[in-house]
Amino acid sequence: MLSRCVQQEEMDKILDEWRIYLSDEEIKEEWSVEKQPDEDVLQWKNIDAYWGNVLCLNDINIGKKRYYHLSKIVKAALCLSHGQAPVERGFSINKRMMSDRARMAQTTIVGLRLIKDSVKKENVSETVITKEVIHFYREAHSKYKAELLENESKEKKLDNVKKVPECVRKTTQDELHSLKYNVDSAHKLIDEGNKRLEAALKRKSFADVAAAQALITAGNKKLKTS
Repeated sequence: MLSRCVQQEEMDKILDEWRIYLSDEEIKEEWSVEKQPDEDVLQWKNIDAYWGNVLCLNDINIGKKRYYHLSKIVKAALCLSHGQAPVERGFSINKRMMSDRARMAQTTIVGLRLIKDSVKKENVSETVITKEVIHFYREAHSKYKAELLENESKEKKLDNVKKVPECVRKTTQDELHSLKYNVDSAHKLIDEGNKRLEAALKRKSFADVAAAQALITAGNKKLKTS
């Protein structure tokens, strides 16, 4: 939308005008707020009236509107809807679609809404049936069945997990902790053996080399038995 309102070369001018707007002392507070009589309460005025006053300011030096380029962005923004009607309309459409199909999946609802919105934008009789559309139509049911099978498989796995007794799950967790402890211990033995082996080779101490090799061998055995 922005690209339709302004050109790329106008962006710098818009930024310059925005900086001027932020420090413009000619913009009056009464354009945006109104103090109620006999009340210490401020009431905001309509935003379009405020910007109408701002955009009417002239630049004396060039004899043109002060915010000529910025006005394009402001007017485009003011054209946007600020209400909740589109959202509420969407809820109403979903409610009608699900009136007798309360168990529809989210993907089904999204698909129906996409089709409904597309048909609404175009005349159904003028819709072009391409080969790609026919291909998607033929594959729709097979994809639906595949999704059902996948969901069914996931549900079965969850049921199987729930059916596992608590004692079995606890035993499995204990075994995992024990396995992790043994593996960590084995790695520590191997690391310590490698360090001692490196130091022994530097000192040319064959006794220390044998001790280091013993540590490495013990660590490797522990890894195999874990």
